[in-house]
Amino acid sequence: MRHTLIKSSVLLGLSVVVAACNSTAPEAVTTEPITNVSQFARVIKPEAPQATLVNDSITLEQIMADPKWLGRQPQSPGFGLDGSVVYSRKQEDTQLYDVFRINEQGESVKVAPEVLHKYKSDEKATSRDGQYTAWKYEDSVFVQMPDGEIVRVTYGQPLSNIGFLTDNRLFARLYNTYIAIDLTSGQQEKLLSWEFAD
Repeated sequence: MRHTLIKSSVLLGLSVVVAACNSTAPEAVTTEPITNVSQFARVIKPEAPQATLVNDSITLEQIMADPKWLGRQPQSPGFGLDGSVVYSRKQEDTQLYDVFRINEQGESVKVAPEVLHKYKSDEKATSRDGQYTAWKYEDSVFVQMPDGEIVRVTYGQPLSNIGFLTDNRLFARLYNTYIAIDLTSGQQEKLLSWEFAD
């Protein structure tokens, strides 16, 4: 009895599904055979305008093959000590770079090598009271004093992490040592040092 009940339930379910499918089936579509296949298989080729090439025309491949075509764009923008905008630009036919600043009239002016330290810096810090500004350029540290004078504080020492202490002493890291430099006397003091042992 149970077996017959399951069988009849399955048959009833299938008949409902078939009836539902029949009610949603699209109406019969009649198709006409295509007699002229060539009208649908025709290839259309648009006419391309013929460009006239001049001997001195440049292709994109030529431009990309030689970076000189792209020009010498400004690179490494920043600000000089006086607040002027500074940037570098590669010299023509060399790997060297010139530094330019934008003057008050908005013109680019090449910075002379002897004053380059006033316009480029690797690190820069200003004292809390704003009296001193220190910056690192290559292997030297410079400080602009309260009267505007620029003094080279160190030369040939790889100082990093420059900053100022609350008493306006210059603070910097030299290898595994932190030092403080008194800007009025030039005296250096070792603040902290560490060493790794085996």
